[in-house]
Amino acid sequence: MFWNIVLVVGAIGAGVAMSTKPWQAYREQRKIADQKIAERARAEENLVSLAEQRARLESPAGKERRAREQGFKKPSEEALEQP
Repeated sequence: MFWNIVLVVGAIGAGVAMSTKPWQAYREQRKIADQKIAERARAEENLVSLAEQRARLESPAGKERRAREQGFKKPSEEALEQP
């Protein structure tokens, strides 16, 4: 009976010892995967932001705002004098 317990405990210990490297590799791979997922999320957020910015700039109101920022005015308007 004693030897059976020693054998089972030894087998469990050997199994745990042999499984540490695969678990370590799993943790490293999981860390890399999590980093890639975070990078992709940031890239998608950036893409959405750029698409919104492009839509604003290419709209008629956006084009007019940019033209006015560059000093253009409508033919019927008079330029305001800056002090």
